[in-house]
Amino acid sequence: MTTKKTTKRKFPLKKPIDDKEPLKLADGVDFGDNTVIFGEGWKTNSIVDIDRQLMLYQLAKLTKNIIGDVAEVGVYKGGTAKLLAETFLEDKKILHLYDTFNGMPPTEDFDLHFEGNFNDVTFEEVQKYLWEYNYKTKFYVGIFPETFNLQSQLLYCFVHVDCDIYTSVRSCCEIFYPRMSKGGIILFDDYGLLSCPGAKIAVDEYCRRYKVAMVYLPTGQCFFQR
Repeated sequence: MTTKKTTKRKFPLKKPIDDKEPLKLADGVDFGDNTVIFGEGWKTNSIVDIDRQLMLYQLAKLTKNIIGDVAEVGVYKGGTAKLLAETFLEDKKILHLYDTFNGMPPTEDFDLHFEGNFNDVTFEEVQKYLWEYNYKTKFYVGIFPETFNLQSQLLYCFVHVDCDIYTSVRSCCEIFYPRMSKGGIILFDDYGLLSCPGAKIAVDEYCRRYKVAMVYLPTGQCFFQR
């Protein structure tokens, strides 16, 4: 008689999930490979919904064997940064995190967000939340792209852009796309969100100007692959 081999979950659920009840963000989600990514902290440290976090995880995982580091622009409270840190936990990749940690920078007239939005978190709070990954994370505090070293020769395998507004998203396209390794992916969280028209304008302009193929996802996200 043989017994079925089971895979130990990296983050065990605190309680069994009742299939008849709606899944709550804090309960945990199995992302398809017996890895439970979500825990109690995600309920308060990310406003990205489960479907978009699942897409983020799956696309990031595709780039694990591609040369280059990982970056996120628009960290907010650190929820998706933690997801990325866990996704690349066993890889020798640095996670570069860009944010003002003091709210939105100045916006354009057609942006629906305003300067200072999302200012309910401090850099110290996010740093503390991500303390266990300090050996593989680098923080860049200030307005992007002023905090980016244009002389850097670093390549990237995956970049998550969650900036909401035109100027920041446009800068991400201009800065990161030429620095992506072959097969690398840039995922834009806000492309199809009605609350972030500037993000869509920036991506569409870049695609037209440089003839970049963009994939629009049913979650409202979109991505480029180098």
